[in-house]
Amino acid sequence: MSTIAEIEDGIIQAVTDLGLLKGVWSIGRKELPASISHPAAYVYFVSERDTGTKPRPVVELVYDVVIAVKNLRSEKDAARDAYSIMDAVRDALIGKDLGFADIEPLACVSREITGYESGVIEYAVRFRTRQYLPIPA
Repeated sequence: MSTIAEIEDGIIQAVTDLGLLKGVWSIGRKELPASISHPAAYVYFVSERDTGTKPRPVVELVYDVVIAVKNLRSEKDAARDAYSIMDAVRDALIGKDLGFADIEPLACVSREITGYESGVIEYAVRFRTRQYLPIPA
């Protein structure tokens, strides 16, 4: 059975493989650390919810990929850079199971701005999957 961390690592690898970002890191909290280089992405586990399925437990897992782009030219250009990266991240993950047999393909459920401060614009791309746990003995 795959773990939360393994799935997160799979997301990080898929986003890293795009080659669009100077760094992709896991964070254990919603508040982002100050980034050294941009554009960057941060991946974190958001939540787990029991779907109530019996006898085999099925849980819904939610992960966020936050894209952080520094405004080096203009706000408009920074936003456009972030939009193209968000599109690439969505396309790299949507419909993928990342090689894990116990999860459904990822679905992109939302994309939203999460912050703009000191010239850095941040957007969160949220993904959801369902994980099939072993049947209790």
